Order: sequence, then structure tokens, then C-alpha cells
Amino acid sequence: MIENKLKTTILIHAIILLSPILWLSWYISYDLSKLNKLFFLIPFATYLFIYVISFYKRFADTKLVLISISLIFLFIELVALIGVKSSYLDSDRFRPVEQFYLSPYPHFNHKHGSFNSKIGFQWNQQEATVYKYAGEELVFNNTFKGNNYGFHTAIDFSPKKSPNVKRWIVFGDSFTDGYFLQRTWVDEINTMYKEDSILVELYSFSVNGGGIRNWNQIYHEIIDSNFEFDGVIFAVFGNDLKRKFFVLHQDEDHELYKYYDDIPSQEEVDLDLKKSLNNDLDFMHLFKKEFIYTSKICNYIFRKFLEKQFHTYYTYNQNALQNEFIISNDTLIINEKYLTDKYQNNFQLFMELINTIKDQNKEVVLLSIPELNGLKMNLKDQKTQIQKELYWIASQNELTLIDGYQLMIHSGVKSLDSLYFKNDGHWNQVGSNEFALQFYKKNQFLLN
Repeated sequence: MIENKLKTTILIHAIILLSPILWLSWYISYDLSKLNKLFFLIPFATYLFIYVISFYKRFADTKLVLISISLIFLFIELVALIGVKSSYLDSDRFRPVEQFYLSPYPHFNHKHGSFNSKIGFQWNQQEATVYKYAGEELVFNNTFKGNNYGFHTAIDFSPKKSPNVKRWIVFGDSFTDGYFLQRTWVDEINTMYKEDSILVELYSFSVNGGGIRNWNQIYHEIIDSNFEFDGVIFAVFGNDLKRKFFVLHQDEDHELYKYYDDIPSQEEVDLDLKKSLNNDLDFMHLFKKEFIYTSKICNYIFRKFLEKQFHTYYTYNQNALQNEFIISNDTLIINEKYLTDKYQNNFQLFMELINTIKDQNKEVVLLSIPELNGLKMNLKDQKTQIQKELYWIASQNELTLIDGYQLMIHSGVKSLDSLYFKNDGHWNQVGSNEFALQFYKKNQFLLN
């Protein structure tokens, strides 16, 4: 009788202690220095505290609670283990979290972007590989190089154009620069023109992260006095008109991503680079080694916790952009005062640049670059705020407007989500190519 009671007691305590031992082995297997260690230790400490006080008679019943919790945990762990081993459960969801990216910036395998006061920065002419992760998931991985002027485009630029060719200068941001794609939409259209023996060419002077400040600098410092051209296309994304002068500058150890109020000097940028943090600090090496056994269910919960963190961070940044530039506000009257208040000196700069181009008897075209949420709004016959603003600017200044949102929603593509990278915001190669195709088919006026 006493022997059976002793066996039962030992079994109860073994079951109660097995759960925290399993948790501790999981904890030891990870480097949680960049997270709140206390957060992960609280359940362990709480469990042990309850276990210790359960030896007092007045708290003896807590053993029932502990054994219940432990049995539930061990049962779930067993089910997860069997499910993974038998392939009924996705093993990737239950494996250790080895690395996790929180950085919104891409990563390069070596130095590739260099400050250039005439552009903001230029891509080097030697190939480099760029990749971006969202948490654990690879968003894109691309190898590319800059052309002879430091822009991401398949062709080198020649200041003089052939007499019979109509040349359009294209200003845009990352959607048009497309450093994350093998071929940009501009390159795709140029290929179509060439294949159809159409004497039109697009020169993309687009800058990743750039906007009106970068475009204005490029036009006056590079294009105006050097390049022959017939017209300019402004490929405008949501907040391009509000951006300051964007600079990307790298060395082997640091990366600088910064917006400047004025055109900075080389010395200023070099100093800022030295003070900048390496983006790898947002890359967390988490898994050290498997200590006896790494809990499947703990791995799963930890992964969900990190994904929640990333989703919260990503959603916060996206909402800020959406609320100011995408979601339409019908109570606002769009006029010069509204645009000046919203974009401040940038709006005047944009108008001055447009008028300068027009005074030189060159054509000006405004093109709205569509993002995913705005496309879904357009499907419901709702225009985005930036669409409305571009319509007003075009009508007031007698400019041609190409509505990129309408191009895409009338393309016949069944799933708009399939055209964009998940957890990034940019279109993927399929989306960029589809935009190029629709642009090519529906804008023959560019040929005249």
C-alpha cells in the first residue's frame, strides 16, 4: 500500500516537473537577448512557485492544477510531435526559429549604393545581390547592377537621341526603379517597342526612395543641359510629392537611409554613415542549439509571437501611409491651398519643374502608380486621395494623366494580391510586367 502510494507520488511529481524541464530545455536552446527575457521566464517562475507552495498543506490542492496543466501541455506536445512526424502538420511551423528579420530595409551582399549629390545615390555598375525578409519569409532576392549613369535599367543612357526616335524621361520611385526585380516596367515597355519596331524609348531616371526633391535635382543637374528628349513622365506613388531629398549610402559595415531637407555634402553624408547603425541589428540570430529536445509546441507559440510583433510593426507603418495618401477623404476640397498645405514647398517645386519642362516645349505626363489597397478601392469605384490630387493637377495645368489604378483593375487579372509581394507593398515581377503590358496597349498617344 505504502509502496503504491510512493510510486504514485513519484509519478505525479515526475509529470509535474517534466513540463518545466521541457520548457527550460527550449529556453536554453535560444538566444533571447534582443527580446524581453523576463517575459519568457515568467511562466517558468510562476509554475515553479506554485509547485513549491504545493508542499504546504493549505496549498496541497494546487498539485491537481499543476498536474492538469502538465498533462494538457504534454498531450499537446505529443500530438504536435506525432503530427509533424507523420506529415499531418506543417513541420516548418514547429521547427526552431533560427533567424528573424524585423528591419523594413533590404540587405545587400556587399556595398552597392553610393551617395551622388546630383541624384541622391547611384547604383554601382558591378552586380550585387539584394534580398529582403519579412520575419522568416524571403520576400525577394535579386541580383542587379546600375547602368552607366547609376540607375537600375537594362540600357545605358546616351545624351543624344536618334533623329526619328521619340524619347520620354521617366521619373519614379522604387516601383519604377525596381531594384528588387530582374526587369522593370520601363525595361519591359522598351522591349515591346523594340520588338514592334516602334521608334519610342523610355529613359528611367527613377530613384528608390526618391520623390520630387530627387527628380528636381536630377533634371537640373543631369538632364536639362545634357539630354535630348521629347517629354517627361512623372510616375507618382502615394507620398512621392512629400518626400525630402533621399540618400542611400553604404560601406562594408554600415548603411545610411536618410531624407535631407537640403542637398547634403559628401562630408555630411560620410559623417552620418559612420553614426548610422548596421541594419543587421534588426536581424536576430535566435536558435543556438538543440538542448536534448526542443519543444514543438513552444517553437510554434514562439513563432506566432514573433509574427505578431512583425505584423503589428508592418501594419502600423502601412496605416500611416494609407491614411494620409491612399484612403480618400471626400470632405476635403482639392485646390492649390490644400496641396500647398499638404506638400508645403514640395508642391511649388513640382509646379515649377512642370512649368520649366512645358516652357521648353516638352510634353508632361502624370502617371499614378497603383498599390494594392488602392486597387481594391478602385474595384469599388472609389478613387484614392493621390488619384484625386493628380487629376486636379493635370486638369489645372492641361497635362495628360494616365491612371495606373484603372490600367491594372481593367487588366482582367483574377487576383490582385498575386501581383504584389506579401508583407512588402511593392509589386512583384508579374505585377510589374502586367502594368507594363497595360501601359503599352492603352497609351499609343505616346508614339505621336
